Amino acid sequence: MSGNAAMAERKLRLLERAEARIAKQRDKDRKLSPVEEADKRLKDVVRQVTQERHVATVLETLLFVADVAEEHALPEDTLRMIPSILSDHMSHPVIVADALLLVGKASKRSLADPSTEGLWNVFVLSSIACTRLHKHEATLVSNGLYAIGQLAETSHRIKSQIVEAQGLETINGSLRLHPHDTFLLSNGLLALSAICNLPLQSLQLGKGIAKQAW
Repeated sequence: MSGNAAMAERKLRLLERAEARIAKQRDKDRKLSPVEEADKRLKDVVRQVTQERHVATVLETLLFVADVAEEHALPEDTLRMIPSILSDHMSHPVIVADALLLVGKASKRSLADPSTEGLWNVFVLSSIACTRLHKHEATLVSNGLYAIGQLAETSHRIKSQIVEAQGLETINGSLRLHPHDTFLLSNGLLALSAICNLPLQSLQLGKGIAKQAW
């Protein structure tokens, strides 16, 4: 190979490397869509060992994803991470409360898609189990009832799954335990309305209300 040819080849390689660096930086600088950002944040959480996760980061992530889920449908892979976080932090009522808020927010746009049917029972069982386990935590229970109600409005199949998982008993028990919590009562009665197909007018209640736990 002549000197000129070798020099030309070196220049070509340098140019290719420069273009590769520019492309990599361009990808890095590209602004993620809200759904992509939600997926990224959840992945950042679940990749960490449970004991090494910062509670504040987990809570911030759950609330961010809940806001996104209210406006956008989340992909199935993103949805699968939510029960995982619930399971990992089952003993932490604040994290569970915000995760249940996320379940409720994600129900309408994300779980209404028939392609997510394989996840329905997981969300139903998780929501009911968490609500029963932490039955004395009013904010968590309220968000659990909110999640159950929103799930029930998604499909008739989910309503059946809720009933089979003792969802009605869970709601009734929660209402008896917290007779003076307005938010909880509202969410519980709305959940009963959704499951039993009762007219909302008969309950004289408005829209379900979920609260973040911090």
